Amino acid sequence: MGINIRQKEYRDSCKKLFIAYNKLREKEGYGDPGRLLLFYAAECGLKCLIMKSRDLADYDALLKYASDIGKKEITGHNIKAMLIYQELDKKFILKDISLIKGGKVPPAEFNQVWRYGANVLDEKENDRNEKVLQQIVVYLLQRI
Repeated sequence: MGINIRQKEYRDSCKKLFIAYNKLREKEGYGDPGRLLLFYAAECGLKCLIMKSRDLADYDALLKYASDIGKKEITGHNIKAMLIYQELDKKFILKDISLIKGGKVPPAEFNQVWRYGANVLDEKENDRNEKVLQQIVVYLLQRI
């Protein structure tokens, strides 16, 4: 069970994390730490949008709602599930990231790649997903 965050706090966090990401991005070599901030900005914004569109005041209400409709995955880090739920998955397409050691990481686990600094097979995959996450956050900030 997470802490009970209000819709407004998710909105404020989305904004603050995106500002921090952009400030960090101005520095050379921001890489994974910057992308991690961007990931969490998108996650907070998507949760806020879901809550706003369903008139849910806080995280506890989101948890109950998600449980009632069988969509528990929209309450965690699964950005792709949140995009699908909001019917934004065709507008914003996130793709798996391939690792040097083998395997692919789905969007729900991008935070782990960027938190732990996993070596990716093709840096262009990181760059492409970063651009999509930027677009997502810009879109969300106009709607939350």
